Amino acid sequence: MTPETMLGQLLTVLYALVGLPISMLALKAIGEVIASGVRSLVLKIEKLLFKKRRVHRIRTKTFLGTCLLMIFFLLLGTVMEMLAEGWSFVEGIYVWFVTFATIGFGDYVPFQAMEQKAKYRKKGLWVFLFGLAFFMLAGLCVVSAVLTSLVQAAEEIRKKTMRVGVRFKRSKFLRFAVYKVNHGGESEQKNNELVLTGKNGLKPRSKSI
Repeated sequence: MTPETMLGQLLTVLYALVGLPISMLALKAIGEVIASGVRSLVLKIEKLLFKKRRVHRIRTKTFLGTCLLMIFFLLLGTVMEMLAEGWSFVEGIYVWFVTFATIGFGDYVPFQAMEQKAKYRKKGLWVFLFGLAFFMLAGLCVVSAVLTSLVQAAEEIRKKTMRVGVRFKRSKFLRFAVYKVNHGGESEQKNNELVLTGKNGLKPRSKSI
């Protein structure tokens, strides 16, 4: 379904200008909530099961957890499409990845056969559309959580890399300072001995005035 008249096209543009930012903000907020929930789950698993007092790389682990959640949604949608439409595994992965990534080529329509069957029953059609919309919205929120946790994980890795660089520079400076103190003291001691003994190795006699 696409707008064909000039009025319909103008209304679509106006609706998109207002609706898209609101939708993006809503997905971002829900994605942050999902990422926070995954983070809490990771902390509980680390502390209760692995008995760790301090959890390291929590943001990176949160990103991996949200990625696993997204893979679960992709596999769930793929299995349902294989049972309902008879599609292959690759086709199911492709359709739901395109859907969750908001690419939407339109070459495949999820659950088209089930939608045609549900049209004969009005109640069944509304239940089907509501369930499909809820599943798609949940998948979009999970993708938003993946992107949010990815940014946080990248920031954590950047900070850790900077800390390692600072520690390396400090250790290198300390080694240089210790080397300078040790070898510098030895060279100064040798120079003092040369001054006291003279060039020929003989101690200079004191001259009377």
